[in-house]
Parts: sequence; structure tokens; C-alpha cells
Amino acid sequence: MTHKCGGCKKQVTKTDKGLKCEYCGGWYHIECESVTSEAYDFIENHGEQLHWFCKGCNSKAIEVLKLVQGLKDQQDKLEEKVNELTTRVEEIDNIKGSHKERVCNVVREELYEIREREAKSANVIIRNLEEIEEGGRWNDDKELVEHLVHNVLGQKDVEVVSTGRVPENRIDGRNRLVVVTLGTRTMKVKVLRVAKSLRSNDQWKQVYINADETKREREKQYQLRKELRDRRENGETNLVIHRGQVVEADGKKMQGTQMEQKKENDDGLHGRKHQEGSPPTRSRSTSDALKMGSQTPPLRRNSQPKMTTTRRGSQSTKPAKK
Repeated sequence: MTHKCGGCKKQVTKTDKGLKCEYCGGWYHIECESVTSEAYDFIENHGEQLHWFCKGCNSKAIEVLKLVQGLKDQQDKLEEKVNELTTRVEEIDNIKGSHKERVCNVVREELYEIREREAKSANVIIRNLEEIEEGGRWNDDKELVEHLVHNVLGQKDVEVVSTGRVPENRIDGRNRLVVVTLGTRTMKVKVLRVAKSLRSNDQWKQVYINADETKREREKQYQLRKELRDRRENGETNLVIHRGQVVEADGKKMQGTQMEQKKENDDGLHGRKHQEGSPPTRSRSTSDALKMGSQTPPLRRNSQPKMTTTRRGSQSTKPAKK
């Protein structure tokens, strides 16, 4: 049986020296793929231990192998953690009654926490993003989030995989949280690093972007912010949250971290307070504003009085009639 060469399109016969690509399944003359006779003989003699890919598939095959290896490494780490926890369970097999049950519950909670953190590893939460109304500029939240990430934050290489609102039903007209899944953890970090720039944007300063945290992580962050606030109220200064602790900034070394962390702490406190407090003020909707083709919504109606010209060379601050 003969095969058509993927390079010259001629037949690869039994008398020809040809190789089959293990990625696309196509056959190629060794001359069409610049494979020497010595290399061909070596591949033929060690076929079971070697893999050959054509020029067109080589880079794709390498990427696939890297991806598979990365998934295998993650699986190995998870299995290692499970084995470690299983060993801990086996070590307490001699414990009887309720104490053993409590320990088993702790192990189950640890496993659940690991899985939940993995599921949220590429997620962010957006607070106070206006709900899409029927007939608006955007078809769904995903389009609006892509506009926010790509155009407002300038992260055009970040992939928005999916979006969803929580809770399921809207309460008192408040904007529900938006859970956004991004392409990778790296993309999540990039978005979080520039999210604080929204505070200086008059049109988006009420929108807050935070990491999607587990219940345990949220409780820990709440306690850290509470400790930071209490210590500041007691007169302590130069404090920041650093690596899961409230510490005193170390001069120049911690200066950049202190300023950035303080901004993130204040933003986090304000964002959660704004979400849990009174319903957000609504001037002109984000979707309505963007109908006019602008990348950012217009200023609030009450931000500045309109100027009307009374006669040449003079102006009045009397608001124009609506």
C-alpha cells in the first residue's frame, strides 16, 4: 500500500525512504523533510523508543507535550497532597470515638479547600458592574466584561472564558456580583495588578475587582483587615498586610509594597462595604452611555453645571433647561 507524500504530493512507495508523522498521520519522503539517510536508519532501528513529527507538526506537538506534562505535574502535586492527608488519617487510626471523627472532618475540609482553591484559581469577582438590560448595547455580561478588561484596563491579551451573576435572583435592584473565569492564573494576576487604576477613572470608580476567594480565605482576609484597622485606630502607623500578616513596613525596602498594599486594603474594604451597604447610585447607565460609541460612560449628571452663553465675552453658570 502506498501513501501520498505531504511535501511533494507524490507517492511514497515501499522502495522509498519515508516516515510517518505521529501527530498528523501523514507520510513524507525523507528528502522532502530534510532527513538524512543516517537519521532515517537510526529512526527505523529505534522506532519504538523514538517519535517523529513532520516540520509542520513539530511545534504543535511540542506545545501539546508541554501541556500534557504540565497537567501531569499538577496531578502529581494533588496526588502527593492527597497521599499526605491519607497518611495523616492512617496515623490516627488508633484514635477512637468522636475525636477520630473530628480529625477525619478536618482532613475532609482540607481536601475540599484544596479543590475549591484550584477551581477558583483563574477567577475574579467584579462588584457593582451594572446589570445588562434588555435592548442595551451589550448582549450579555461577557461582552461588557471583555470591554472593561480589554479597553478600560488595557489588558487585550487576557481571555475572558465565562461570566455569571450571583446570587441567582436580584435583590432590591442591587447589582449582583459577577464571577469571571479568565484563561489562566497569570491573566488573573495581570488584571488584579491594574484593577486599582479604576479608582482614578470617574466613570468606573464604583466598580471593584477582587480575587475569587474561598470562604476560609475571605475569613482570613477579613480578620487581617480588622486587625489592621484596629491597630491603626490605636495609633500604630506604617502598617501593611504582607504575606498573610499585619507587619510594620521596613523603610525603603517595603515602601512600594506599603503604598500598593494600603491602596489594595482600602479598595477591598470600600468595595465590600459598597456591595453590602445601600444600593449603588445610578445616574446614566453604563450600557446607555456606551451606545454613543464611547469606551467609558459619561460623567454623572450632577458632576458639573452646564455652561450657557448669554452674550459674547460672558458666560453664565445657570443650568441649561432639560
